[in-house]
Amino acid sequence: MAKIDPYTAELQRRGVECLYHPFYFSVEDVFRKRPVPFDLVYLHRYSNASKYAGMIRQHFPKARILYSVADLHFLRLERQAELENDPVLRQKAEQMRRLELGAMFFVDCVIVHSAAEAELLAKLAPGVNVQVIPWTIEPRDIVTSDAGHPAVAFIGGYRHEPNIDAAKWAAQTLMPSLRKELPGIELLLVGSHMPAEVSALAEKDIVPLGYVPSLDNVFDRVALTIAPLRYGAGLKGKVLESLAAGIPCVMTTVAAEGLDLPKALQPLVVDEPQEIAARVAKLCRDKAEYRRIVDAGKAYVSANYSAQRIDGLLKQACALGT
Repeated sequence: MAKIDPYTAELQRRGVECLYHPFYFSVEDVFRKRPVPFDLVYLHRYSNASKYAGMIRQHFPKARILYSVADLHFLRLERQAELENDPVLRQKAEQMRRLELGAMFFVDCVIVHSAAEAELLAKLAPGVNVQVIPWTIEPRDIVTSDAGHPAVAFIGGYRHEPNIDAAKWAAQTLMPSLRKELPGIELLLVGSHMPAEVSALAEKDIVPLGYVPSLDNVFDRVALTIAPLRYGAGLKGKVLESLAAGIPCVMTTVAAEGLDLPKALQPLVVDEPQEIAARVAKLCRDKAEYRRIVDAGKAYVSANYSAQRIDGLLKQACALGT
């Protein structure tokens, strides 16, 4: 219940009412003091759905409740447990699966960003109304600078464990292959909340940038991005933002999950370090192929993540006009 500027101030400038301390002491305090019942409540992530879905049903029995999972936490944990062969993590994943699925039965509509997760939920919880709704991304033009040497970037928020793993894997396992294919290549590690174990990966050709105010400041100095995720879930914003900016992204199968990439972009999906390095090298050297991927990426983003399309999907989830 905190006022966090500049974000709260910007929302208020746009006409969004923001409720925070000291006017309210908790979410339940908001519910108790609400003079007119809510018609619609949107819950984001399991941490909020688990705490408030039942409470909303109690205070506002007629309200329509939407629950956006962001990603299926239990699926991410299952994959991490498999990769690390960790029995304790497997137990945690199973517990999370029960809790996440349980929270879904309190709501009217569950929103996932990935069609792959919708298919999984159809098998695990067939009685739940699941809608696939990504977010809006607008293609834009980035003027890249000629740095004189090839550069690639990995982008990810480092409070998310799959991104820590991917950054370490990129620096320790992928970079040796990239150095052979493209001597002088530079890897930028980009993202907020960078822990010491990632910043410690710094070398002459590995630059931990950390947080940047705008990704455009990264896109204008790299030829490509990479998304070498070994586990995870949901839709990967790092991939979509890169394609929207006209920067090809070479990604693993995990990073590509749920994107339903067209045939023209499928060559970007490779898993082995040598394959990733070879694909990066080809795109850096073959200007015609590079341009083809850039155009295909922007066309894909325009077709699937436009404001008009996402607005229509959200209206369906909210049951507006029905």
